Amino acid sequence: MRKSTSPDRKTPTLRLFPKRKSSMATQEKCGKNPPLLRKKLLWTAIFMAFNGLGYLLTSAYPLFEFYHLDYTPYDQSIPYLPWTALLYISFYPLMALPLLLSPNQKLFSKMLKAYFLTSIISLSIFVLIPTKFDHYPPPSQDIFTTHIMNPIRKADNYGTNAWPSQHVLFSLLGATLLCCHGYLRTAIPLLLWGIAVSISTLTTKQHFIADVLASLALLPPILIAVHLNEILYLFQRKEQKL
Repeated sequence: MRKSTSPDRKTPTLRLFPKRKSSMATQEKCGKNPPLLRKKLLWTAIFMAFNGLGYLLTSAYPLFEFYHLDYTPYDQSIPYLPWTALLYISFYPLMALPLLLSPNQKLFSKMLKAYFLTSIISLSIFVLIPTKFDHYPPPSQDIFTTHIMNPIRKADNYGTNAWPSQHVLFSLLGATLLCCHGYLRTAIPLLLWGIAVSISTLTTKQHFIADVLASLALLPPILIAVHLNEILYLFQRKEQKL
């Protein structure tokens, strides 16, 4: 008789996030699918417009009196590094890249929800707790300060919407989501870039340490919220096994 070569049946392993597949179908979804690419471009543009308009409106038309932020001794100890203005403005393409590089429709939808949720939360804070601070006077008008930071500071209504920092939130959010779902090859360079941008918010004197810490504190609840269904499913399965 012919011996069966079928493998023994194994107990299924429960995963919070599904294991990434390396198939041709998955590769086609990684930007090679024209309808998906068009959808990503469209919704990324919609999000950028939504968040940008919300940021400008909350900055220009505050509903409440501004809460004035001051430099602490810890903030003052951080040096002003003009060249990090290049890192600071690199935030804008970095903000969109994780959405455009999302490998499939399911993860793109989850990331888009996370982006809109983060935008709504931060803009709501800007409305309820509007903040304002006096910009750090640069020691000299070098090329980076004159041509990059001064125009940004003027356009930014001279130091509003500082707490929390959207630079920190959106620099780390997309890369963290890609990490959670196992796309480390894409996520790690973006994460390192995001960390550099986050540091540049301090070295360009655009944010305080408290702004960065508040942003980092917001990230875990946002990640939990967008993965709530998976987390609840995990707990339900554990309860069934007890």
